[in-house]
Amino acid sequence: MMFPNPLGSHSGIHKIGCIYYTVAALPPEYLSSLNNIFTAFSFHSSDRGIIKVPNKIMFSRLINELIDLRTNGISVCVDNTYTTIFFALELVLGDNLGLNSILGFVESFSANHYCRICRCPKPELQKMLSESFQSLRN
Repeated sequence: MMFPNPLGSHSGIHKIGCIYYTVAALPPEYLSSLNNIFTAFSFHSSDRGIIKVPNKIMFSRLINELIDLRTNGISVCVDNTYTTIFFALELVLGDNLGLNSILGFVESFSANHYCRICRCPKPELQKMLSESFQSLRN
């Protein structure tokens, strides 16, 4: 019996979302290693959205954890010396669909205004060759 790949493009009801992080201070040769990419938050994609659980509620625990790491940090012991390390969110990256969904923009790229960077309509975006400063979002 063959089972569909739950992470593939046709994942259907098995689609999951994942927020993961790396530590930017690592040397470049270690940054892309899978051993140094950590899962921060996973969720069933069908649970997220305006109809089911809004982003504000869905990601509230993750946001609270990030605030706690920035404010209180974590205590580590090295050679019997305790040090508190504080963390800060440096950068948020993602593909178009992922960023559009967590930022509350249209998730369908067949919509008339699907770009999160500008307010150009779809027909204009399909022909655009350079940035239009008048239509940038602020």
